[in-house]
Amino acid sequence: MLAIQKAVERKQLTYPLICKTRVAHGSRSHEVQFSVILLNYSHKLRRMSLIFSQAGLRDTRPPCVLQSFVNHGAVLHKVFVVGEQHFTVERPSLKNFPTGPYDRKTIFFNSHEVSKPESCSHLTALDETMPRVPAPSDDAMVAMVKELRAELGMALFGVDVIMNIDTHTLTIIDINIFPGYEGVPQFFSSLLSHIENLLDTPHDTKHRSS
Repeated sequence: MLAIQKAVERKQLTYPLICKTRVAHGSRSHEVQFSVILLNYSHKLRRMSLIFSQAGLRDTRPPCVLQSFVNHGAVLHKVFVVGEQHFTVERPSLKNFPTGPYDRKTIFFNSHEVSKPESCSHLTALDETMPRVPAPSDDAMVAMVKELRAELGMALFGVDVIMNIDTHTLTIIDINIFPGYEGVPQFFSSLLSHIENLLDTPHDTKHRSS
């Protein structure tokens, strides 16, 4: 635990921490996240936890990823990229928590319990008096997707984005290189359009690997 504690201090992570026990799709899945600690991670992200103090670090079980939790109004923006187009779908997410550290037992949960369309959990329940976090602007999303496509060298992927309730800044919390495109309208027509564009530009191989 001492090594993990030192890593948290070195990265200046703040409590609560999100601990992801495994990463969904290998070593590239979390490369563009901010302020994370990677602890021998490899495959199949599912089990997660919220750690509220240094004492809770004993609950970490590498391989895992540690991130500072960002209050985001229990709204997750799932962005699905299909070539030059992208689609955003709102999903439920974790509710807000006070900034730590403070004495509270670690909360364990499954990612599907809080982020699926049909999810209904006490972990996603917000105070009804709290104002709703505004949706990210189209310009911000377009700029983000453009930068990610260039960074990843891909044209088909998904990304999970949250908006800080205080600063309204965007944070990328996950990248999925095999998204299901669930809830995306006109996905197949968009995919066909992307394939046609690739076939019409035989000398442009920038995104062929996708």
